[in-house]
Amino acid sequence: MKTSAKFVLSVMAASLLPLGVAAQTGSVSPNDSSQVLQNRNSVPAEVDKTGGDTKSSNATRDKKAQQGAGANAALASLNEADKKFVMEASISNATEIEASQLALAGTSNAKVKKFAEQMVKEHRQLGDELNATLQKQGIDVPRAEPKDETLSLLKSLRGDDLDRAYIEHVAVDEHRKAVELFSAESTNGGNAALKAAAKKALPKIKHHYEMGQQLAKSETSAEKAKATTK
Repeated sequence: MKTSAKFVLSVMAASLLPLGVAAQTGSVSPNDSSQVLQNRNSVPAEVDKTGGDTKSSNATRDKKAQQGAGANAALASLNEADKKFVMEASISNATEIEASQLALAGTSNAKVKKFAEQMVKEHRQLGDELNATLQKQGIDVPRAEPKDETLSLLKSLRGDDLDRAYIEHVAVDEHRKAVELFSAESTNGGNAALKAAAKKALPKIKHHYEMGQQLAKSETSAEKAKATTK
């Protein structure tokens, strides 16, 4: 009986030896119960991690939604005149910048180029100042698209025709409309901060309008002079 028991134990030890070697080398059999337990234990950790990411994502989304709702509420609180000013001022400013960039790219006229460079620089400043005022009021800064008809016209022209169109539609006409818009807000605006911002920007916009008129007169005189010498 003792011999038989020893034989059984030696057989069991021999059968367990490969598992011990496998455990030492790290090449565990897919059927190894310890590997199955390890896989099971790893699942809750991944679920917890995913759950944490989901909670964080939801919190960020909720915060953005609350901020957006607050910004929309602030915009909705403005009277119609103030809303019109915010939208039209943003559109006008975007049009001035992009139209001036088109003029810079296509003109060979030194006076037009100098004027356009100044408009890009100063209208960016005006836009930044208006956006800062809106943000302080908790108002979402509107995404303003420039006037397509103005840009399409300028893109279709070259040389003197481009210069004339830019001077007429942007340097003069767009600034005339901007003076009217900012004058109305600075006088009749319902929101004190927007009213003050319009009043502050108005002298610069009036100066742009005067510059545009002077540029138009200068180019008209130059064209007349050219016609006389022919």
